[in-house]
Amino acid sequence: MPDDRLDALLDYDTSPLYSKAERATLDMAYHAAQSPNAVTAAHMDRMKEHYSTEAIIELVSVVPLFGWMNRFNSTLAIHFDDHTLEWAVIYGLAAKTGWDPSKHLPPTTGAE
Repeated sequence: MPDDRLDALLDYDTSPLYSKAERATLDMAYHAAQSPNAVTAAHMDRMKEHYSTEAIIELVSVVPLFGWMNRFNSTLAIHFDDHTLEWAVIYGLAAKTGWDPSKHLPPTTGAE
């Protein structure tokens, strides 16, 4: 994804860099990731304007998969690779979302 679109991701609902179909999808995903689930009939109606039933099922299935992966990684404090951690710093993920990657850093041994 180009940097400008990635930088605008949290503003998907107003950014001209996202199409109506992408906005509908991101809005559904955002609300589906809430606990309890906050997807409404209006969200699904917007999805139906752009996608077939099969495509909607595929798109919706990604949300709980990544939700599961996030909870799994966070609960077990899985150590992330350097590339992922560097990307999070470069993108400013902590400032943009409040996510603290510190529990995903490998333990330091004190010997360098």
